[in-house]
Amino acid sequence: MMHPEPSRVLPIMFSGPMVLALQDRCKTTTRRLASSPLARLRLGDLLWVREAIHISGAKVTPGRLVFSYGADALEREVPWPKRLAKPLPGPRIPRFMPQELSRLTLRVVQVHEERLQHIEDRQCYDECVGATQHLEAAGGDPRRAFSFQWDEQHDKPGERWADNPEVVAIQFTCVRQGIDALIPGLGHGGVW
Repeated sequence: MMHPEPSRVLPIMFSGPMVLALQDRCKTTTRRLASSPLARLRLGDLLWVREAIHISGAKVTPGRLVFSYGADALEREVPWPKRLAKPLPGPRIPRFMPQELSRLTLRVVQVHEERLQHIEDRQCYDECVGATQHLEAAGGDPRRAFSFQWDEQHDKPGERWADNPEVVAIQFTCVRQGIDALIPGLGHGGVW
């Protein structure tokens, strides 16, 4: 299958449960605030997934980095990214995960803007509300469950569910490869 050439390659952060949902292919859409740089995505653009990691202190091999992913504790050993200073052992939030450690890449298949509350029941399942505790807490109502999930991440005025902000809905397919394996020699500037 031929894919459009990406014009952008950007990072995108996900929580542990959402990383697992991506791996299980039940999450195929994400919504982000329309003010996000992701609002400019186009068909074929690529997003490399940033997730929580834990850098091991017990195993030290010269020139190698040993770490595990927070979502599933899968351990990997990789060549030391030369552009990085030697990190101290311990956990790292997704924001600080280097591109070289990514294992999932999302290929954009559709992007559109809408008001947050325009989400339909079936679209909530594309957002994987069933992979969280929210669906049960919402009495089985997928839109209400999604509102709980949204408000966990967005508590500022103008961004909450009740504020009905403008969002960008990004539909994608998940490729089980890190961006550096998918596009060798990409570099680290963010835009290809």
